[in-house]
Amino acid sequence: MQEKIFPATLMPDPDWWHTLWPDPDATIAKLGIHAGLAVVDLCCGDGYFTAAIARRVGTGRVIGFDLDPTLLEQAKAACQEQTNCTWINGDASDLGRLINGKVDYVLIANTFHGVPDPTALSREVAAILKRDGKFAIVNWHPRPREETTVLGQPRGPRTDMRMSPEAVQAVVEPAGFGLESVVDLGPYHYGAIFVATTRLDNTANHSTHWIEMSDNHSHCGEKNPLDQIRMLYTKLALQPGRDFGWGKGMENARQLGYADDWLACLPDVVWESAAAVGNPFGVGPIHRGETVIDLGCGAGADACVAALLVGTAGKVYGFDVTPAMVAKARSNAEVAGLSQVEFREADMGHLDLADAIADVVISNGAINLALDKPKVFAEVFRVLRSGGRFQFADMVREREEGVAYCSSDSSWADCVSGTLEVEEVKVLLHKAGFTGVQLIGSTGYKTSSTTVGVTFSARKP
Repeated sequence: MQEKIFPATLMPDPDWWHTLWPDPDATIAKLGIHAGLAVVDLCCGDGYFTAAIARRVGTGRVIGFDLDPTLLEQAKAACQEQTNCTWINGDASDLGRLINGKVDYVLIANTFHGVPDPTALSREVAAILKRDGKFAIVNWHPRPREETTVLGQPRGPRTDMRMSPEAVQAVVEPAGFGLESVVDLGPYHYGAIFVATTRLDNTANHSTHWIEMSDNHSHCGEKNPLDQIRMLYTKLALQPGRDFGWGKGMENARQLGYADDWLACLPDVVWESAAAVGNPFGVGPIHRGETVIDLGCGAGADACVAALLVGTAGKVYGFDVTPAMVAKARSNAEVAGLSQVEFREADMGHLDLADAIADVVISNGAINLALDKPKVFAEVFRVLRSGGRFQFADMVREREEGVAYCSSDSSWADCVSGTLEVEEVKVLLHKAGFTGVQLIGSTGYKTSSTTVGVTFSARKP
């Protein structure tokens, strides 16, 4: 008889379950579950989260799935006021057989640490998800058990069973997933959210394999570019030592002309996830007391440099679309002791800032990632004061007319497919209202055989 891959596990007492998450609806919202989705609550237990999911999805549907029939009856009772729930008593090794059709989202909360073969379980999940469907794993942070007390008692799995987000990523991605984001669910948990992909990501050797494509400015590959971006830069945030095939870190910054004083002043951790393609600070000076905005700030290295330059009388805002990068940027600024810098998760085309607030806007290798570049430039123009400076480094295309090039994997996120030619960038800047538009020069940074890093400057009249 085949061994089941997920045995029954013990549920926590209801009192400390509620103490951990007094507002389950807010937790479910934080995981990105929204109205209209079809969701499986895998190993749903007594239905604490199942009921919250049912309320959240509204006209969608929820499948509560558990091996323990007693717990499943408790879950049914918890959801008795909900009309969008169905129930399956079964083992996760049979997930693909027991669930008919595809769903949008699978959640497993507080139990993944006990799965004997987590990759096999992840494959079962992948089999029932729609393309681009989500798999969320709520796990205990890898802290010693004696530190995770609830109602005065140590709670949760043994210390040696706890998994970091990186450990979860290592066992889930081989099943056909890409890590999208990691969200903190406090006080002792995080949520790792994965996206089902049609092929496995292999960014390590992307710089040596290029496929010629015929559609100019197309979104090369099958993945949504925003998903590509979040997946890749979550990996860069969480696994900075990994070889991504392009320059990063402190030595890369040094080669691009970053001042030794900045490199020495800021802790090493600030630089480890920095993937600078040029040096926006070499374009023009930033003065004490000024307000600076960093678009696509990543882990915050440039924002921290800007904070050093503006001093405590100035202000720096960093914006990035990848939650893991924003979290790391905030941590880096705290480690560096820089209270004048603030990081926000946002798209570059939608900055939650007042008009004419900034003296300088900088960016480094991020604008090529934007799907709507005219909108980004218009937003930069809006937030700059009259006379404000826009100085940025970015990747541009070097190619023959009518031929676009894409890398074999995640080419948009790797700063290839979204690049424009120099003259195209300059035209967009002029159309946005900028004057004094200049190409400063090439940085020599490469992300493919047809792309190169350059720096630009422009000014708001």
